[in-house]
Amino acid sequence: MRYLFAIVLSLLLAQSVHATDTRGLRVVAKDLVTNQPGEVKLYNKSYAVIIGIDQYKNLPRDRQLKNAVSDAKAVEEVLSKNFSFDKIIHLYNQDATRDRILEVLTEELPAQMSDQDSLFLFWAGHGDQEKGAQGKEIGYLIPHDGEVGKIRKNLSMTELRDTVSTKLPAKHVFYVMDACYGGLLASTRAVDKQSRRDLAYLKEITRENVRQVLTAGGKGEEVLDGGYKGNSIFTGRLVEAFEAAGDFITANEIQAILKEKVFGDSKTFGQGRVQTPAFGTLSGSGDYVFVPNLEQKSKDNSAELARIEAELKGIAAQEVEGEKYQSEQQQREVAQKKNTALASLKAEQLRQQRLAEDAKRQQEMVAERDRFDSEQKQREQQRSAAQKAEEQRLVALKAELARKKVAAPTVTTRSLDAAVAEIRRMNGEIEAVE
Repeated sequence: MRYLFAIVLSLLLAQSVHATDTRGLRVVAKDLVTNQPGEVKLYNKSYAVIIGIDQYKNLPRDRQLKNAVSDAKAVEEVLSKNFSFDKIIHLYNQDATRDRILEVLTEELPAQMSDQDSLFLFWAGHGDQEKGAQGKEIGYLIPHDGEVGKIRKNLSMTELRDTVSTKLPAKHVFYVMDACYGGLLASTRAVDKQSRRDLAYLKEITRENVRQVLTAGGKGEEVLDGGYKGNSIFTGRLVEAFEAAGDFITANEIQAILKEKVFGDSKTFGQGRVQTPAFGTLSGSGDYVFVPNLEQKSKDNSAELARIEAELKGIAAQEVEGEKYQSEQQQREVAQKKNTALASLKAEQLRQQRLAEDAKRQQEMVAERDRFDSEQKQREQQRSAAQKAEEQRLVALKAELARKKVAAPTVTTRSLDAAVAEIRRMNGEIEAVE
């Protein structure tokens, strides 16, 4: 059990007022006004830092943890399988010292990243707090070599906000903390509870920088174990949300999902203890986006289906043998294994169906976007051709006017008087003949 020590959520907000890749990470979405698809380039590259600490050098035996590293590894695995990350760095136990963590966050990554990149940081481990002057609370994370009550040996929330967040050149940074303290910060402005995946929204958040934080619980709350796949309730629901994400998913969507589900789980299984994740923004107004890797998800799903099908073949062979030689107990065990495998097969088949639907939807969106772009390009070419033809017509007209101007006789007062005199002379001759 990891315990959340009280940290006032508003502490940070009260004080809070580059490697280019031409490929980039993109998503396709529709404009809700025109209903036309468009492509948004979110990031050049995407990075992740995963930190998990069970073993603490300077903490007593009863303060050592058991599941923090496994939680961190579960997050790393689901990120690798489901999303597009150019680099994932993990720091577990003795690798997660204060010096090494700050080296990664303030030296290594800033040297590699551009201001068009993103960073996701997940922390599973201890945190603590102590009271400062005027009763203000100071919150901090405890690295492998940290100590309770010695802020200089830990990673303070102020350091994370003012030094790390400022040093990182990334456009979007999202911190997720499954740690032993209550709430890193609380948002003072409303956040969207509904899914926002329209083109205009994506374009807006792409332009804006942001530093967002999601924590496992609030002040005085405990991080509860017994969640999805043996993880803590918070990390279990986080992993579940990542696995269920068909296309892209934003930090804002994740916090809405986890707030509802983690609170519900704690009410059901917490034996009177309540846990409510806290979400907020350190700076900026954008929104972190997890970009899917549907190709990898499909490969993993196919491999799992093949494994289950092979297992079922083996069980079928055992059933045949069981009718002759196995005891009733052994037959029941084989039947149970078969039922479990069949349930897994059905789940993976449903997952395969969803992946196929997601891939088809993305292909349709891309095809529709390409068709729209092609039509736009064709219309532009037609406009350009019409404009060019009109310009050529005007040039020809100007040339014709210039030619006629040159060919026209120049009329002066003197030449006009001479013409009149000539007409009179000719009239006189005509009269004389008559």
